[in-house]
Amino acid sequence: MQPFLKISFFTPFPGTKDWNLYSSQLVTIDWSKFDTVQMPVVYNPNISVDEYLLIRQKLFHTFYSSNEYKVTSKKMLTKFPHYKNSYIEFYKYLKEFSMLPEKLNFKEWLQEKNLHLEVV
Repeated sequence: MQPFLKISFFTPFPGTKDWNLYSSQLVTIDWSKFDTVQMPVVYNPNISVDEYLLIRQKLFHTFYSSNEYKVTSKKMLTKFPHYKNSYIEFYKYLKEFSMLPEKLNFKEWLQEKNLHLEVV
């Protein structure tokens, strides 16, 4: 299992063939949203922006709540204990955007797995 899930939305950029095809279907012209990960920027008549975001949320939730991910994380943190702070910050980010269940506490999970790593 890969240690992280990466989800991107199709995002056409000026000067590309995709821009020529889809620029008339943009749902926003806020360039700060054109980072491929915040939100879809192209209108799709079959699925709303909110539905895309809900699907992304469910994918993140399923992936990061899985036992496979927990095993992978444990292996990574055992091998690279200096990553602990990064994992904690990443879990805070995921929880902030409702991509993890509220009950999941990464520090507690570390303790449950007997990974008593020093926070640097």
